[in-house]
Amino acid sequence: MESQTPVERAYFARKSIAAYRRALEINPENLDARTDMAIAYMYDSENPMMAIQETMKVLESDSLHVNANFNRAIMLLQINRVDQAIEQLRKVKRIVGDPDNAVYIQADQLITDTLGKRNG
Repeated sequence: MESQTPVERAYFARKSIAAYRRALEINPENLDARTDMAIAYMYDSENPMMAIQETMKVLESDSLHVNANFNRAIMLLQINRVDQAIEQLRKVKRIVGDPDNAVYIQADQLITDTLGKRNG
C-alpha cells in the first residue's frame, strides 16, 4: 500500500474495511479479522482513530493477542509516543517468548531501531 497515492490507499483501505466488516457480521468474535481491519483503518484518512479503537477492542477481549499488541506499538510509534511503543514491543516479546519467532525478531529490531534513532 505504501507505493500508492494517499487517495488510492484510502480507497483500498475502505474496500478492505468493508470486507472485514462483512466478516465480523458473520463472526463478531473473530479477533484476527478485527485486528486486520484496524490496520486498514490506519490508511483511511477519514477514520484513522478507528485503528486504535478497533485494536483496543481486540485487546479488551484478549490482552495477549500478539498481532493486536504489535500493531498497537506501530500505531504508538506513528504518533511519536516512543516510550509507550517500546514498552508495547517489549510486551510483544514477553508474549511470544521465543527469540526465533519472526514477530519476536521484528519487535526486537523495532526496539533497536527506535532507540537508535532516539539516541543517535
